Amino acid sequence: MIFASYSFVLMFLPLVLAGTVLLRRFGMQPAMLWLIAASLVFYAWWDWHYLWVPVVSVLVNYSIGHTIVAARNRGEDGRARFRTGLGIALNLLFLALFKYGF
Repeated sequence: MIFASYSFVLMFLPLVLAGTVLLRRFGMQPAMLWLIAASLVFYAWWDWHYLWVPVVSVLVNYSIGHTIVAARNRGEDGRARFRTGLGIALNLLFLALFKYGF
């Protein structure tokens, strides 16, 4: 699905926006889960075989972010900076592998 396609502009986007507005009444978590699911559906619409790419990327980034916050809370700024650099390096490596390796 392309952003400029009729199916995106007239069906997918209004459905996602309406679902987000409705689910916000129940709190942020249901709305966030809805947006995550909609994002995965949007990505899978192109080719579901590559759905693992954003899933792995999000899980790795979440894990690294969690360790950065934990290091900052313990006052270990050096370790937090190292983990930030590691996260950036892993993202660049993942991008290079996916873009040029597959």
